[in-house]
Amino acid sequence: ALNLAIDSLVYTKPPTQAALKSKKYNQIIASISVVGVIEPPVVFQDETITDKYILLDGHLRIEALKSLGCIFFIKNFYDFRLRITIPKSYLMQVCNFF
Repeated sequence: ALNLAIDSLVYTKPPTQAALKSKKYNQIIASISVVGVIEPPVVFQDETITDKYILLDGHLRIEALKSLGCIFFIKNFYDFRLRITIPKSYLMQVCNFF
């Protein structure tokens, strides 16, 4: 696993203000606060951009993590068909919202 700074992410589609005010976004924040990140954001490293990762999926999850005070998250190197959970216990160590 690798800890990635949230500010090292390059958004492919930044969330709109409407999305950040939506019920879905608030549900994501509540879920992360209770159980952690169940489905991690999808990123890949673009070798043409040093120290940056392209965010393919999970834009609202990243915004939720930022709003909860997280400055980085785990990038797991795993078979993309497997699900990896970022447990609440880990988030308690790296985020200041608990």
